[in-house]
Amino acid sequence: MKVRRNHVLMSEMKRAGQTIGIRQHQNSIIGSFTVVSHAAADDLDEFVKKKLKTLADWVSANQGIIGHIKASVKHPGSVTMYSITDDAVSLKERTDNPIRVSITMIVFFIKKEEVQTQLEICLKEIKILEKYADESEE
Repeated sequence: MKVRRNHVLMSEMKRAGQTIGIRQHQNSIIGSFTVVSHAAADDLDEFVKKKLKTLADWVSANQGIIGHIKASVKHPGSVTMYSITDDAVSLKERTDNPIRVSITMIVFFIKKEEVQTQLEICLKEIKILEKYADESEE
């Protein structure tokens, strides 16, 4: 039943233009998504940096172990890559385009459904940033 539930949820999200992938590899859970966003690039960069730290804290609070949590924010002219394996977020930048946000979590001792929920929260928060950007332009 769990497989069916995840399949149905992913199908619903695909129709909405969003897909969260969740899978198990050996003892780890890997969850990820990529979404095109219309939020302000600076807001997305700040959001992702804070969110990676929040996700890392969440994994630790739930007695999990971080394998790796990565993200990228691509916007016109550049891409910023974020990475966390313990307590601090590191970043690298290079030139690229267009706006695209990707987050991938590789964690141990955390249930798939819990990782899925955290990534769903990320997507909702990105949508809130888009609404904020739209209201700022008016």
